[in-house]
Amino acid sequence: MKNKILDIFNFNTIVPIPTQFNKDLTINFNAIKKHIYLLKKKNVNLFYLGQSASELERLSLSERIKLANYVTKIIRPKAKLILQPLGFTSIEDQIFEAKKLEKIGCDFMVVEPIHIKGKQYFYSNRFKNSEYSPNRHDDYYVKYMKTFSKKIKVPILFHLKEFSFGKTLSIKALDKILKIKNIVGLKEHNNSINIRKKHFVRYGLKKKKICFDGFSKEDFITTSKYGVKSRHSNFSWFDPVWDQIFIKLIKNKKDKLLKEMVKIESSIKNAIILTGYAGYKYLMKIVNFTSLQGHVKMPGCNLNISQKKILSKAFKRFNKKKLNFMKNNNF
Repeated sequence: MKNKILDIFNFNTIVPIPTQFNKDLTINFNAIKKHIYLLKKKNVNLFYLGQSASELERLSLSERIKLANYVTKIIRPKAKLILQPLGFTSIEDQIFEAKKLEKIGCDFMVVEPIHIKGKQYFYSNRFKNSEYSPNRHDDYYVKYMKTFSKKIKVPILFHLKEFSFGKTLSIKALDKILKIKNIVGLKEHNNSINIRKKHFVRYGLKKKKICFDGFSKEDFITTSKYGVKSRHSNFSWFDPVWDQIFIKLIKNKKDKLLKEMVKIESSIKNAIILTGYAGYKYLMKIVNFTSLQGHVKMPGCNLNISQKKILSKAFKRFNKKKLNFMKNNNF
């Protein structure tokens, strides 16, 4: 893999594509197109159609393929695109979807294997063999990714997801997976910052693999010192410039300004804790990046009037402080 292809991950923000829905939860393709064009004008150059943020897990296979085909034509080749085949039932089904996505066209592919069962009970007692054990389960993950890499030519980013808080795939298994020829990097999804740091040092600093995560800016100030150079961020849905300033300051190691940025966006953080993806989408409406109301397909997660008011107030507080920060620091 030529390093030039991977350079786009050096100090960059990966922006998931929000699937925008009408009130009846049909996909509004025109709204998606408008949003992507706006983001590209704001210098976003790396997009990700992902399982959770893009709500792919709530779409049928035919909808996922149609959506991927649509956004690919808008994004590429001037910007880069990461696609993700979903695995729910079998590796054969996931590879089937991956081949369709590869034919449509993308620059990278995130692959998360179908996971082991985890907790299971028989006669109301835990069946411990179904819970992760390196001896019993590492070979499954290694063979899974070897099989996948033989079927797909697009560079693969391995999606590492914890089994439970702090419990993740062994280093021995990760070493084998990240040595597979077509696997160029690691998408880290572990709530333990110490485990993330350990992985980023090993695979980012030492082995020069792509490493990225989607945790908070506060966390990233720390983990960026250990080999991770990019992060995916829904904040860019409504303010990509703010995320770009953050990454620039990360590159220049301006910790004082970085910590100030974290404080400035605390009102948004607190509002999103209450509103989730729908909150991010409604913030897009506030800044005129969409005309829609932030509808999501996740049951019980659409916004009420009170939540919309919380988001509006949070944005006003954030925006006032942001403008002062940018003025004072010549951004």
